[in-house]
Amino acid sequence: MTTLHLLKVWFDMAIKHRDLPVFRSALQQGNSPAPTLAGAYPLIQYKTRFYEGRQRAMMIVIGDKIIELKEQLSVHSPKISINGKEQVLAVAGSKLLPFPLRTDKGYHTYHLFNYQVFNAEQYAHYLKLESTTDQMAFLQQALFQDLTTFIEGVGWSLDPPMKIRSLQVLQLKSMIYKEEQVSCFDLRFRTNLWIPEHIGLGRGVDLGFGVLRLPGRKG
Repeated sequence: MTTLHLLKVWFDMAIKHRDLPVFRSALQQGNSPAPTLAGAYPLIQYKTRFYEGRQRAMMIVIGDKIIELKEQLSVHSPKISINGKEQVLAVAGSKLLPFPLRTDKGYHTYHLFNYQVFNAEQYAHYLKLESTTDQMAFLQQALFQDLTTFIEGVGWSLDPPMKIRSLQVLQLKSMIYKEEQVSCFDLRFRTNLWIPEHIGLGRGVDLGFGVLRLPGRKG
């Protein structure tokens, strides 16, 4: 079993998903860019979280940067300007979690919101597939690869191997990523992996895309 250490920090500030690049820039000001694990999976991810009736700014930190960031936020409250309004980005709460990653004999159900899984070429191929069965197989293979990127990035050795089943598309929608329109999926699927909520999967996870949730939770 591999223990994944995560720090979840949420802020006393309402924010929309499209404003996450501004949020990230405010927190990175004067600091080095967010590092990655294994050159692929981001250690720091900027998100929104529905808390006390509002979508609030949130971030997740994985691994070695946790202590450093927690100390930094305890003494530094950066100012952030969104839509011409400047405010102090105050910490509303935080939670440090040692999460036991594991594979089980049974299956767990997850929702995956705003999942940016394909680039333009891959999405065109997905649309050209003749049957829904072929589309779902192509989508499931991409999800398998994104889960593998997470698994390898956090140094997790699986035993038994990963399995995915009962994949469903809940919604397909257009969103803005790096000033371009991209197609994103909301999914439901089952897997034998036990993994933490709020981690990101797919493209753009450092800016709140591909957020994993348990059923009944909002993205």
